[in-house]
Amino acid sequence: MMTVFAAMSELERESILERQREGIEIAKSQGKYKGRPTRITDKFIYCAKAWSEGKIQLKEAIAESGVSEPTFFRQCKKLGIKKIEKYK
Repeated sequence: MMTVFAAMSELERESILERQREGIEIAKSQGKYKGRPTRITDKFIYCAKAWSEGKIQLKEAIAESGVSEPTFFRQCKKLGIKKIEKYK
């Protein structure tokens, strides 16, 4: 009996997730669903550029910018900011 209930519950959960995905796709196609807004601020850009030029350390740039490490690198990549390597 428990196996039958578990199977029905799993089937219902899959159905809910499928309807949710369909709803998100419809909302995206209508321009209503855009996800979480990005956190690019002037302070972030300043910190990222200072890090890329070697003026501050990476950990300091991340702490001052107010974003997590993955977000910092993702936004730097999106903006085209890279660490400038100095050759000796």
